[in-house]
Amino acid sequence: MRALASNTSVTSLDIYELDPSTAAGLGAVLATNPRISSLAIHHLQGEEAVRSLSPGLAANRSLNHLHFTQLDGASVAHLAAAIGAWTSQQQELTGSCRLQQLRLEKSSLTEAAAEALAGALASQGASLQSLELVECDVGEAAGCALLSARGWELLVQQQALRSLDLTSCNLGPKGEQPDVISRSYALVHTLNLFSPTAVRTCFHVSSMTRSQALRVRCASPQNVLAPTSAAPLNTPLLTSSPFLPSAAAAHLGRLLSASRTLGHLNLSGNSRIGCAGATALAQGLSSGAPALQHLDLSGCGIGTPGVQAIAAALTANRQLSLQRVQLSHNAAGAAGLHALLTALSGPAPAALASLHLDANFIRGAELAQLLSHEEPSQDTEHQHQPLLVTAPLEQLSLATNSLQDAGATALATCLSAAWRLQQLDLRENGVADSGVAALLPLLGPAAVAAAAAARGEQPAAAAAAAAAGPRGPVLQGLLLDHNRLHNSGAQLLLEAVTAAPALWRFSAEANKLTGEGSRQSCRYLPWSSHRRVLLLQL
Repeated sequence: MRALASNTSVTSLDIYELDPSTAAGLGAVLATNPRISSLAIHHLQGEEAVRSLSPGLAANRSLNHLHFTQLDGASVAHLAAAIGAWTSQQQELTGSCRLQQLRLEKSSLTEAAAEALAGALASQGASLQSLELVECDVGEAAGCALLSARGWELLVQQQALRSLDLTSCNLGPKGEQPDVISRSYALVHTLNLFSPTAVRTCFHVSSMTRSQALRVRCASPQNVLAPTSAAPLNTPLLTSSPFLPSAAAAHLGRLLSASRTLGHLNLSGNSRIGCAGATALAQGLSSGAPALQHLDLSGCGIGTPGVQAIAAALTANRQLSLQRVQLSHNAAGAAGLHALLTALSGPAPAALASLHLDANFIRGAELAQLLSHEEPSQDTEHQHQPLLVTAPLEQLSLATNSLQDAGATALATCLSAAWRLQQLDLRENGVADSGVAALLPLLGPAAVAAAAAARGEQPAAAAAAAAAGPRGPVLQGLLLDHNRLHNSGAQLLLEAVTAAPALWRFSAEANKLTGEGSRQSCRYLPWSSHRRVLLLQL
């Protein structure tokens, strides 16, 4: 601290632990040092340490980035008071705000602390660009207190906030019903071995506790779930949210509607948001959010209706500049994916570049059924117009679902016109040889011709047929790890991958190869100066 007091070059401090006496010394340094602009303290030892630091923090005239971890509610209130004290200084000096980023991590907020924080942030609203509350114990009550406070309204009105991160903040009300999705995660690997009927029945059992689910996971397939009646195959996995509507999500929906600058919203890990919360957010998307580019709702307990509401918002608001949507670890099901693919198709599709739906219980048979029931074309009688993605989609991730061959084939047809598609992730989907063969046209005409030659067909004719079709993608990345590819399909895939002109990232680890020759051939793929292809232990 003595060295810092006389130092004139240090601009950033990152401290991992601070006791009360040292906090007072640091406060004295902050009060007089005009160059320190960034401060991160990862463990202030209790409220007393924060109270000792606060006077110096309040007197500081240069800080614009703050990062604190492991604060309790009282400590957050002290921090808010110190930030609020900057307002009088700014009026005396420059008349402008200076706090650009505030990150609180693994902290807790009471309702009073949340209201105090909102008031402090409002005083810095003209400069605050990023607010991050990561893995904080906020809860629905404190979340509503923060997002409905007068200070928060003033903050939004100043139109400077560009990034809001509320990851794993326990937003959403605590309902009496159990968490269906978290229980189903404990069963996902076991249930993939069962029939669709058994899987559907498990997801409709609302009285199963987590311990019971874990016991079922260890049981043999013969003893698991012998229902008297089963849900239809096309029934959504989660037809409604198992929780009450989230008032915090409703406030965030209004934020999306009102903000003209917010570009990044991360709500991942808030498993109680559910379908009702997703619908509230979708209402905000449909009427505003012109600057939003990244929306992360991973692990938010969203079922099919919630995902469909988000897809409808993408279609309704053509002013959206949304580029990346992350919905992994929810329960969209095939109907949810179908709704999103529909929003990305047609003459005026949503301009989405990246879509993530990993671990969403998407079953290939259902997806194929939905994609085969499109409305008839206006120009051709008794024929169905296939759903074709025409959006500038560059990345699609569907890992850890259950597409199998039927879903992979239907998806390949749907993506055949996605001319910007570069990355496709289908790991852990039970895709076998016929499904992989259907995906080969996505690698480009040269790959199709090489696969045709491997089958003994005329490669020139195959290449001409591929070139005559709609302008399609030429993948740069294809991930097929942990599927069910066998020797014949692997050899066909190897020929196509080797000939693919743009492919630079490829992996098909842990498949079902038995021939050592195929293993060795695929392990040591040729590579040229413009690309390198990697295939790990098929």
